[in-house]
Amino acid sequence: IGTRDLGNYYTTQTRIIQSRDVIDPVMQRLNLKERIPEIKEARDRYGAFLSFLYVDSVKNTRLVTVGFENPDRQLASDVANAVANEYVKYNVEVKHRLAQQAGAWLQEQVGGLVAKADRSTAALQAYQAKAELIGIQEQRQIITQKIIAYDKAHLESQSQRVATEAKLREVTRILKDPAAADAVFTVIDDPMIRKLKAEQSDLLAERAKLREQYRSKHPEVLQNEAQIQHVNQRLSEEVAKLRQAVENEYQVAKAREANMAASLNELRAESQRLVAKEARAVSLQREKESNDSLVDTVVKRMKETGLQSGLESNNVRVVEAATPPTTPAKPRTLLVQILSVILGLGLGIGSAFVAESIDNRVRSPEDVERAVG
Repeated sequence: IGTRDLGNYYTTQTRIIQSRDVIDPVMQRLNLKERIPEIKEARDRYGAFLSFLYVDSVKNTRLVTVGFENPDRQLASDVANAVANEYVKYNVEVKHRLAQQAGAWLQEQVGGLVAKADRSTAALQAYQAKAELIGIQEQRQIITQKIIAYDKAHLESQSQRVATEAKLREVTRILKDPAAADAVFTVIDDPMIRKLKAEQSDLLAERAKLREQYRSKHPEVLQNEAQIQHVNQRLSEEVAKLRQAVENEYQVAKAREANMAASLNELRAESQRLVAKEARAVSLQREKESNDSLVDTVVKRMKETGLQSGLESNNVRVVEAATPPTTPAKPRTLLVQILSVILGLGLGIGSAFVAESIDNRVRSPEDVERAVG
């Protein structure tokens, strides 16, 4: 306690010593209303009692002196002791009452806190069961592994789709430009097309020889032309089939890429949901631990308060009991006599000076000279 607070504390305790809660039991127990005439005849008996009581703190100590003035020295010491003992009793009763009140309040709080702690525990267990959070570490690892695998598969399907799309564009261009049919082998290596291209090449070589020997209307030349047209038609049909196959492959690759992307997004969403569930579970766990800790603290405080109430601890005691004085506190005869002598001498000397100063009679020639100037 600081110096200032300590001073306020002792001032408060001094006032408590003089309070009705302390004085009234003393007056009743010692029957002071009948034994002390000044108190019996007073309208305010409590105020009359205080006029004879003095309470003073001892400088530079934590002690307080309690005294009582009365012609009966035994009664004076009894009253002083009774006031001190009653204050000690009052202090114990106040601490005991406050401890009981604190204990009752803590008891009420414990009931509510225990119920709250039970609710938080039940809420955590119910949420864990509902959210299937048992083995959450394993779930997180499995989802992480799936995300890595699906991400890899998505990249592969994306690459396959890009390659198939490029192949489809090239085959479509070849179909639109028959002159570029020779480039089909750079895109697709198909045995049937390679066979038809070989037949086409042989027929073209044969046509060149026939044109050197026959005219354009010659039956062998016409037959050769018909064979070339047939091969070209079959070649176009095979390329168209290949284009359809490539387009189907492209659609499959595109669908696979979309499925991989959807699965990957779903896994990521599941991971986020798992994180949210875990965060909610952590929040409920913290709430449970906080409530449990609060219950433990209040129960501990309640036990300490109960122990304190049982011991009825007190920080006030009577250091030295009052004893009947051997000499009266007043009147102080010797001091009065000395002061009377001093006061009498002072008054005598003062009176002489005053009489001398107001005496205007002529007693000597000097007085005459002084009077006439």
